[in-house]
Amino acid sequence: MPTDLITVVSGDGAEVSVSLHGGHICSWRTADGFERLFLSPLTKWDGHTAIRGGIPVIFPQFGNRGSLQKHGFARTEQWTLVASEVGENGDGLLHLTLSDSTESRLQFPYHFKLDLHITFSGASLDTALLVTNTGQQAFSFTCALHTYLAAEVEQVAINGIGGLRRENSVPDSPLNVDADGILRINSEVDSIFFEAGAPVTLVTNNAMVTMQQNGFADAVVWNPWIEVSKSIPDLQDDAYKHFVCIESAAIEKPLTVAAGAQWDGHQQLTACAPSIMTSSEK
Repeated sequence: MPTDLITVVSGDGAEVSVSLHGGHICSWRTADGFERLFLSPLTKWDGHTAIRGGIPVIFPQFGNRGSLQKHGFARTEQWTLVASEVGENGDGLLHLTLSDSTESRLQFPYHFKLDLHITFSGASLDTALLVTNTGQQAFSFTCALHTYLAAEVEQVAINGIGGLRRENSVPDSPLNVDADGILRINSEVDSIFFEAGAPVTLVTNNAMVTMQQNGFADAVVWNPWIEVSKSIPDLQDDAYKHFVCIESAAIEKPLTVAAGAQWDGHQQLTACAPSIMTSSEK
């Protein structure tokens, strides 16, 4: 594990750990003690390679949709810790920042500041990404919070995306969406769902996590399945069985921030304890 890992425990016992490498949420334990994120045990903690799992910050480019390295550079840069504390109401609070540098401007020739605000307690985790244009020239970007949710994939049912326009990045691989609009995963899934305004819910046999987003227009669902999992060096061959990525994203319509202006996007994750799930959710 990294030496720069910062851990905060909220008043009710929820716990979040972040690495300054990438401004990366590596662990989220709800107050009931359950780890809600997947983190690969093969992650290379070398200070250069992106961390595999948790919640990577994707900026200023999603995927290969541009001339930059895949998913941009924010997830491999060293962020600065501004605050790590417990608020008066018991919430755990973390604030990290990343600003442009000589190196970043060689790839993305703009002045910017990113702020990552993390607020958590009980069974909820709120992650806010703020993008401020600190220069004199407008710029455009795409971004995401690439959230790896811990889940046994054969149990997974995903609600809230069935009727949305989508782009499937896996050739000749139709999504397994049933008549009720529920997505189940039995092969590789790599899909963008556009204009995802409603909550997206991941349900397994004994847990549920709901994602609500603001500012982010799109949602992404990804699971590498068998062959792709084997091809990724920092994933174990069977890792695909243990996570599903459900990501808040802005992809289809790049965001433009004028000089001196700011954009903000929020992702709220709420976990439901098995004991309070209704029969329709199980």
